[in-house]
Amino acid sequence: MVAGRALTIASDFAGFGTDIVNLRKRLRASGVELFDTFPPYGAHFRRRFGIDNEQALESVPSDRFDEVGG
Repeated sequence: MVAGRALTIASDFAGFGTDIVNLRKRLRASGVELFDTFPPYGAHFRRRFGIDNEQALESVPSDRFDEVGG
């Protein structure tokens, strides 16, 4: 998920009930870009930060979500 503004739980993620499709539509309508897989997100990230090469990201230390807390 990429947004050009700060998102808040109260205004952006509340009041959608159990309808995730509605939440996604609402987020997109407000200008949030959603990604279902990492490759398109990674490409967006690289473009946004001017990184020409996908391998350049491999040298940046990061925590993967499946490694956090485990």
